[in-house]
Amino acid sequence: MKKLRIAFILFLFAGIATLFNFTDQSKADNDYPIVFVHGLNGYGESEIPSFPYWGGRSNNVVNELNANNGGTVAYESVVSPYGSDWDRMCELYAYLKGGTVDYGLAHSQQYGHARYGRTFPGIYPQLSDTNKVHLVGHSMGGQTIRDFDSMLRNGSQTEMEASTNAGEQASPLFAGGNNWIESVTSIAGVHNGTPLTNSPINEVAAKVIFTGNFMGVSLPRDSTTLKPQATDYKLDQWGLVRKQGESLPAFNKRVVESKAWTSHDNSLYDLSINGSNAITARTNLSPNEYYFTYAGNATKQGLTGHAVPVSGIAPYFSIGAAYIGAQGNDPQWWASDGCVPVISAKAPIGQAAQPDSTTVNGPFEQSNTSTAAKGVWQYNDPVQGWDHNDFVGLDVTKDRDQANAQKVQSFYQDLYLKLKSLNA
Repeated sequence: MKKLRIAFILFLFAGIATLFNFTDQSKADNDYPIVFVHGLNGYGESEIPSFPYWGGRSNNVVNELNANNGGTVAYESVVSPYGSDWDRMCELYAYLKGGTVDYGLAHSQQYGHARYGRTFPGIYPQLSDTNKVHLVGHSMGGQTIRDFDSMLRNGSQTEMEASTNAGEQASPLFAGGNNWIESVTSIAGVHNGTPLTNSPINEVAAKVIFTGNFMGVSLPRDSTTLKPQATDYKLDQWGLVRKQGESLPAFNKRVVESKAWTSHDNSLYDLSINGSNAITARTNLSPNEYYFTYAGNATKQGLTGHAVPVSGIAPYFSIGAAYIGAQGNDPQWWASDGCVPVISAKAPIGQAAQPDSTTVNGPFEQSNTSTAAKGVWQYNDPVQGWDHNDFVGLDVTKDRDQANAQKVQSFYQDLYLKLKSLNA
């Protein structure tokens, strides 16, 4: 049943960001746009227009940024909601630059799936050393943008050699030598993994997810009948495309039984502690880029000293927070946003990290971005009472959604101003 353990975390990994009150800068030091990268269970605006991943019921973060700042200052990317971090990274490259997704000859042979995926027109084909971007990733998106950033700079000798030996052309992504990123911002990222990947509830949750009955949130709905449609898993490389005439239950059954879940080339493994450590081992920091992280904490210390969930968060986040808070003997891993331990969202263990000097009084006020450092993760204090879902406005209850709507909108506007004011 290991294949079904793709899990309770699917309930939880969707999210928003924190609330900050950055002061606008009188002069912009760069005009690089933001590219947003969603996390596990994520989707594009066109898939659920009334409930965008970045904003939820009350906001549309990308549209609002563009409307309020005189042009296209933000783009939304779309990658597989359940694919591995490597595969999502390759999809992000094609989605930005345009072209057919190339997962790499060596990688695809190692895991037994197709080398090529979908073809995209490119939302930012001019991406280059002079046309850089700020990457902002939520949840698993925080992993994906780290991988993408490192691969652009370092490339993959394994992939280049495999293609050369086979007399084939490798994706330019694997060539390296590309300094196309100005900053990397992780929001509730899963840099060191989460204990939820080991939860026994995963098997039950997977059955619910893949039979299409998770409160309609995971499935697009027909605008007329409001009946669930087939989820676009974006796992074409594994052959997980709904066939003509194939029933929805049959398709979802085929997804559950796919060999993708018995490999290490899937989201569940990459969100585990071992999988996350492997990603950290193949990534590094550039001395020429800025790195920021933000986290939430939906827990408090209980009577036993372990972390317990705070009141007011969704029931499934309470379950997640209680589970994480009871695991192991290291108190550093107990506090969480209901999905991700605070220590995991803070920074990848083993990579340089320090407090974010551009903020004062916690993560709510900006100081001077001239103090921002390059080549080091700059982390903010976790926002107390904020769960993983708060970070992108995807609250299940309308009351909580409306209560946080202005905070979400303000956070992303202020984050944009912060990134814009960085000295390029």
